[in-house]
Amino acid sequence: MPDTIILHPTTGLRFFGLVQEKKVGKVIIPGAPIVLKRGKQSGSGGFGVKHIWARHEKEVRARGYASVDDVPMFVADIVRPGSPIYCEFATMRGTTLPYSR
Repeated sequence: MPDTIILHPTTGLRFFGLVQEKKVGKVIIPGAPIVLKRGKQSGSGGFGVKHIWARHEKEVRARGYASVDDVPMFVADIVRPGSPIYCEFATMRGTTLPYSR
């Protein structure tokens, strides 16, 4: 099921971190926990583990992760306090949000 939540591989928790609230112009993007789902990939879009593997397998493998089963550890290893998060909303294209744990 695409909406199945994947637990953090080292903590066993449902969340990989927290994105802090951010004001972009007149828009306030509320803070929210980072949740990783099994996901899906179709055409040019998707989400979750399946999307990360389908669209970024080369980069994930280059960092030493061998299979789609390693994607949760890949995410856990790259999501760190202070990491910029690219916001893809059409009205805010190019904005980065600070991540905090």
